[in-house]
Amino acid sequence: MNPILVILPFALVLAVLLYGILRVFGRIWLEHRVRLALLERIDKKPELVESVQGLMDLMGVAEPLSSGTRQDYAVTGILLALIGAGCCGVGWMLHSGKLAVGIYAGGWVCVFLGFILFMAGLFVRKLLRHPIFFPHRR
Repeated sequence: MNPILVILPFALVLAVLLYGILRVFGRIWLEHRVRLALLERIDKKPELVESVQGLMDLMGVAEPLSSGTRQDYAVTGILLALIGAGCCGVGWMLHSGKLAVGIYAGGWVCVFLGFILFMAGLFVRKLLRHPIFFPHRR
């Protein structure tokens, strides 16, 4: 079996996870930098307090993306692990042949990747509970 076929799924899952995590951290960092810039502007020109206060209120009311538009990595990981477990069962019941071994090995790879995706989904969910995404809960 070609090692690229084994490494490629792991590399793709890790790339998607890294993208999701960097996106969350990037959003938090950008929101922080904008607030700091507004506070520096108020510090230099105190007469702008009313206009900047209105802008900060608008920023604070901003709701995060609705849960229907976001990818839920935890659910995707669970589904991938369930599909992998089914493939493991089918491959084990076939007992012999290249097809049985391929289904069985592929099933275990799916279970492992599903577990990693599930854990990353829980991590992203924890990051999204940061107060910056729910300003009305402060």
